[in-house]
Amino acid sequence: MRASARGALILVFLGLAALAGVPAPELAHARHAGSAWAKAPDLGIGGLSGLELSPDGASFAAISDRGFFVTGRLSRQDGRLTGLAGLKVWPMRGPGGGVLTGADAEGLARGADGALYVSFEGTEGGVMRFEGPDAPGRPLPYPAGFAPRHDNRGLELLSAGPDGTLFSLPEWPAENGRFPVFRFIDGAWTQPFSIAAESGFSPVGGDFGPDGHFYLLERQLIAPVGFRSRVRRFDRGPGDPGAGRVILATPPGRHGNLEGLSVWRDGDGRIRLSMVSDDNFLALQRGQIVEYVLDAGGPAG
Repeated sequence: MRASARGALILVFLGLAALAGVPAPELAHARHAGSAWAKAPDLGIGGLSGLELSPDGASFAAISDRGFFVTGRLSRQDGRLTGLAGLKVWPMRGPGGGVLTGADAEGLARGADGALYVSFEGTEGGVMRFEGPDAPGRPLPYPAGFAPRHDNRGLELLSAGPDGTLFSLPEWPAENGRFPVFRFIDGAWTQPFSIAAESGFSPVGGDFGPDGHFYLLERQLIAPVGFRSRVRRFDRGPGDPGAGRVILATPPGRHGNLEGLSVWRDGDGRIRLSMVSDDNFLALQRGQIVEYVLDAGGPAG
């Protein structure tokens, strides 16, 4: 999120103190399974907006709004996320090897071949492919009819399907009130369908889970209290995905500005939702990785 949105965030801080110690309702089939701070000022870590976990949930890669990768390990105790370790920072580099400047990196996806794909909201890159966090990026073509922009209306989230097909959505709907879904396959983007905007939420993160479903992370700013977040689950198919089903909803202020989502299956066979919050490099805003576990018996679809 760029400076254009930070003015509104100041209002958020005014309401955070009132939320301390207030229990937060959740959907019965989604349980909070811990949070860990993802702020390291000594390493310059902040503004994290995209997240990818390894299949076993033991390690992660994340991206920052300011154009760098962060890698590390996750610690858990009794199934609850407790901390991060082994953090490393990798500046993103362009095709010529130079460090990207002014890059507003927002979405992160890991391809079937292990490569990292990053979407940018501004004009710096559109979508770029990186063999690894230390490798130079290679730009992909931009979707036809969707020009790079400076106003937070570029490509926001990025996700890779099981076959490596990339999907991306902007944070803001089109004039018809729907979010266009772009698909990258065979070297070109198409726009096969769209998702209806609902209840003032904006899409900010997404991932295909090991169960074959697509999970969409959405947020809404409720000033002056904070952000509320939700996750919708969609069946993957060739046509319109419909409205999906809300499987997680948090009240305003429960977490920070959740922007990135990674979905994986733990050792007990349960689906976990790992999300990262963007602190916008502001000391009073939370930068965290937050986890929820979906209990068996939750609604299908």
